Amino acid sequence: MPLNPNTRAGKAVAWLKALRPKDALDGWRRFWFAGVDARILGLMRILLGFIALSVHLTLYEELQWVLGPQSELFSKSAMHGWTAYSFYDHVESVAELRQLHTLFLIPIVMMILGLGGRLGALGVLVWYMSLHHGNTWMLNAGDRLVRLSVLAMLFTAHSRAWSLDSLVLRKVGIRLPRVVPMTTHRMVQIQIAWMYIATGIAKWEGAHWHRGTALYYTMNTEVFQRFPELLDYGFFASWPVYVTLVIGTYVTLYWELLFPALVLWRPTRILALWIGVFVHIGIALTMMVASFSFASLWGYIAFLDPRRLSGLLDRFERAVGLPQVDDPAPATPPPDARSAAPA
Repeated sequence: MPLNPNTRAGKAVAWLKALRPKDALDGWRRFWFAGVDARILGLMRILLGFIALSVHLTLYEELQWVLGPQSELFSKSAMHGWTAYSFYDHVESVAELRQLHTLFLIPIVMMILGLGGRLGALGVLVWYMSLHHGNTWMLNAGDRLVRLSVLAMLFTAHSRAWSLDSLVLRKVGIRLPRVVPMTTHRMVQIQIAWMYIATGIAKWEGAHWHRGTALYYTMNTEVFQRFPELLDYGFFASWPVYVTLVIGTYVTLYWELLFPALVLWRPTRILALWIGVFVHIGIALTMMVASFSFASLWGYIAFLDPRRLSGLLDRFERAVGLPQVDDPAPATPPPDARSAAPA
């Protein structure tokens, strides 16, 4: 006896019949390989390169204390096997240490300029891995996030626009497609969403987050304070500031836990991103967290509407006098306003 299509069982059977392997495969391909403006990825490459450059330059002051055989926390990571290899393990003096560190400027600059395709990003990834393996105590969440972001950049040709590569090829009459697969976008989206839900779950286990006092105690921890001489305990204990910190504690907790769901639904996506902007700007202004805030905000580019962002980039190019390039027929689908949004 056939099922009534108006019943729940009938609707479920009809839904299962409508599912076809080809449609699922097409959806999978669209999710990872739909086309997106190559200039967006070029912008992400440049900004991420400058974040890596800031980390590199700030390490010069304390280089001999945190890396190399003379550092206080040094132990040769190579003895743990090739998976923990670090170039910093093979220096024997402070001079060699500085020379090696300076050499790692080359891939960072290559990545910023978009020279050599993905070789620059690969060199930056090797440098970050050497830092991590050379001294696991000195890195923070920002360093790990940058390292993972550089890894994601390797999965897409990120030098097709706003790069020396594209400029040189254009000079010799070769034009690269200005549309690239959005594989890197998806990897960054997943990484950012996973980061927030993981930290939200970790916060959920802390009593101070449920009491609303977590930010108050964090701000009073001198190791995190950016301006300890200006903001003393009395400032954070004043009732307007204390109430703000209590509200911020609860907003941060539930925003991190709900972030994946908020960015999946288009009406709440912008709200989730704006809350993140305020949270990370506040963290950067008040706390010593190195590159964490900048690396997190960098990842938000992957969540923006690619069509609107492409329009902004068009205006920017016209404003600064960059030549407008007519794209050859792209091999991938054109950018879609929905394509960079989480599926």
